[in-house]
Amino acid sequence: MSRLNDHQRCSHAVRVLGLAAIEQARSGHPGVVLGFADVLTVLWREHMRYDVTYPEWPARDRFVLSNGHASALYYAVLHCVGFDLSLDDLRQFRQLGSKTPGHPERDVQLGTDVTTGPLGQGLANAVGIAMAEHYLCHKTKTQKPQSAIQFHTYAAVGDGCLMEGISHEACSLAGRLGLGRLIVCWDDNDISIDGRVEQWAEKSVVGRFQSYGWQVIDGVDGHDPEAINHAITQAKSCQSQPSLICFKTRIGLGTDWEGTAQVHGKPLGEKRFSQYKQSVGWALDDFTLTDDVYGAWRQNVLASQRDAWSALSKQILDPYWADYFASYTDGLSENNHHILPSDWEDQWAAWLQDDSVVSNQPTATRHSSQSCLAALVEQMPSLIGGSADLAESTGVSLPSLGSWDPCGEPSQFIHFGVREFAMFAIANGLATCCGLRPFVSTFLVFSDYGINAVRMAALMNLPVIFIFSHDSVFVGEDGPTHQPIEHLAHLRSIPQLEVWRPADAQETAVAWKSVLERTDGPSCMVLTRQKLMPIDRGELIWQCYHGASRLDAYGSECHGLLIATGSEVNVAVQVQQRLAQEGLLLGVISMLCLERFLGASDAFKKSILTASGFRMIIEAGSSSCWYQLLQGVDGCVCGIDHFGTSGNGEAVYHLHGFSVDELCEKARQLHKQVALI
Repeated sequence: MSRLNDHQRCSHAVRVLGLAAIEQARSGHPGVVLGFADVLTVLWREHMRYDVTYPEWPARDRFVLSNGHASALYYAVLHCVGFDLSLDDLRQFRQLGSKTPGHPERDVQLGTDVTTGPLGQGLANAVGIAMAEHYLCHKTKTQKPQSAIQFHTYAAVGDGCLMEGISHEACSLAGRLGLGRLIVCWDDNDISIDGRVEQWAEKSVVGRFQSYGWQVIDGVDGHDPEAINHAITQAKSCQSQPSLICFKTRIGLGTDWEGTAQVHGKPLGEKRFSQYKQSVGWALDDFTLTDDVYGAWRQNVLASQRDAWSALSKQILDPYWADYFASYTDGLSENNHHILPSDWEDQWAAWLQDDSVVSNQPTATRHSSQSCLAALVEQMPSLIGGSADLAESTGVSLPSLGSWDPCGEPSQFIHFGVREFAMFAIANGLATCCGLRPFVSTFLVFSDYGINAVRMAALMNLPVIFIFSHDSVFVGEDGPTHQPIEHLAHLRSIPQLEVWRPADAQETAVAWKSVLERTDGPSCMVLTRQKLMPIDRGELIWQCYHGASRLDAYGSECHGLLIATGSEVNVAVQVQQRLAQEGLLLGVISMLCLERFLGASDAFKKSILTASGFRMIIEAGSSSCWYQLLQGVDGCVCGIDHFGTSGNGEAVYHLHGFSVDELCEKARQLHKQVALI
């Protein structure tokens, strides 16, 4: 009990450090610093397994601060336990270029596994991390009846996290999957920004989580260290259900703002901060701790388990994972530690020539993608993912893989149910763990449901693969509700996200190779429902890896360029062939990935975008992202900047201007206009 007797000085230390950082910045959230410090103090001192000298230890426990506005408290804890956050870093809270931004940003070296802030997403990330642990446990079994990867995932959440719809999606799935080493610590203080949550929040969070199949530990005094410790211990003892611990806390504890919304996001001010320090007997200067406090915080009795893990990891039975962990060394970023199949280049070259993988017949790119994925999952146990109830439609249904069985073994394929937002955020959590490469799929039009999680993947540089099929108005009969218009432009506007829209089976294979070789950010595969004709590129296939390829031999000796993506490349080729009979020579460019192309060398871009003539850009979606290719050049964008309509897919496609006849006429008119200038 002696360690719990040290609790008060340890919790006071993180409270004062957190408050001092907020006062220094004149910005932050003091209420949660005061109200939740006891819970985090007990959790990190008594239960978290970590090693600050080896931050990326694969078997470490994970902690996710879903209520990311509590960052000042989190940074204080990380400093106290010994991560590379100094007192000066705390002084720089919320300042430009600091290690302590306003909301936690992923940096495993500093003890932060995921970027949090948008409420509820951290909770869904934690579900993904717990799923990764469950999957890896079964894949890294050793000669003994145990696994080399087994850890707990802890998530801190507030009332706002549990109100967000994503929490319902993610937590219902977590309960169904029986993620027994997932423990959620709820800061149950009845307050959100606008006031007391009883006016707008559900009355029974407990009943809700019980209905999901969770163990719920209710009514825990969040300021009693023994009660906190007992509750976490009880949660850890349940291996068949995730646990929600309801910690009753008082926001702004110990101040005259206690229990009010005012203390949520407003600094205490010098006078109130001084009064608080006096009330707890804190006599030290701000940003000052004594050696005995550091000593009490840094007695992590669990860190010694790292050596035991190292010995265990050498006994892994599965050769893929045995090789993986044998190469897992200190200082290696998890974000860049991914395993491609052995003889990767040779295998890929063989697959390109294999008609069962890369068909030379008219094929929908969703089916071309499915063939590639089927070949890949056999070679890559780290490739794991699924669909939001659209597995067959999006081309991720893989007969060779069993589905993740809630009552049995986890598998590489996951049925997420109709939960797009949670699925994307769960994939982000999966991507933080031990080199896993998650893929998730739905229709392109439903990317909107989870777009903020796509953005968070980009912000964290996570190599998640988002597969979006049914990519245009060619969807047809389902009508405008299911016909994407603005979605491609929205995705392309997200920094650090690559959007691949292949034109045939060969380009689809190139896209898969490029996506898997990229480990510093997420990628989208945007695929057709309808069949596309294969394109003969000869030896120019190498150009596709840079995001674009020329499909003609004119070079600069042409009247203009047709730039198209996906299914519109086939149409552009037909336009080129017809107009060539009239003496109008047009080059054709398949712009497979605009982001990859724009990042290519100037020499390559000039070799693709020859200077002569006009440019006509063709894509069945919003035109907004394409005008950057028309700067200083005569041309136009043939896009769709209004909603679609219900009807036969090809008829709708033509109605919106994508018939060969209409595009030929536009090219003729554009050529005449340029000739007159």
